[in-house]
Amino acid sequence: MILPLHEIAALGTATCWATTAILAGDAVRALGAFHFNLLRQGFVAMLLAGIVFAGGRFTGLGPEEALILAASGVIGILLGDTLNFAAVGRIGPRRAGAIFALNAPMAAVLGFAVLGENLGLQATAGIAVTVAGVALAILGRPRSDAHRLEWVSGGLVTGVLCGLAAALGQAVGTLIARPVMAGGLDPYVASLVRVGASGLAMGFWRQPPSPRRDRSIRRAPR
Repeated sequence: MILPLHEIAALGTATCWATTAILAGDAVRALGAFHFNLLRQGFVAMLLAGIVFAGGRFTGLGPEEALILAASGVIGILLGDTLNFAAVGRIGPRRAGAIFALNAPMAAVLGFAVLGENLGLQATAGIAVTVAGVALAILGRPRSDAHRLEWVSGGLVTGVLCGLAAALGQAVGTLIARPVMAGGLDPYVASLVRVGASGLAMGFWRQPPSPRRDRSIRRAPR
């Protein structure tokens, strides 16, 4: 029996994103989405560099592929991830995660519109069901006694717009990187280039964080 490796990898990615959003909620509200993502990218870049260079994996990457992956990282990680964490800070990890799941149907639609990929009836129905499910998941405001990770801070509409922009950034970044990855490039090398380019761009863009903590963070109920 052949394991569906790519499908398992996709499920693993979704699980990691859901876990990250839950763990990051309070930190994002305290540090801000940009600075949280900057610290995160710095740590991830060091970890990936250790894996790549210690394992002698840094091969098969030409300058053209590096530029494509760098552009993918800036759009998908700098913009996409930062906006996603902005959504997490405003509407909580559950709602933000549901909206971010729209990056898959967005990528399918963009692949159809830009790359001429086939979008059959089954795929179209799946996109419609996904969009309807996300709408149901984010409607309504949390109860007054809801867990702190369910609180809405800074406006529901703003949070939803940040989430939609994050999903679009992730979808565009994925499509940009697809031709390079289809060529069989080591995923660790590709991730290092994407994260490194995003981290460098964020470092140049960086401004000192505000010393004021988010006043919307309240003490969790005991």
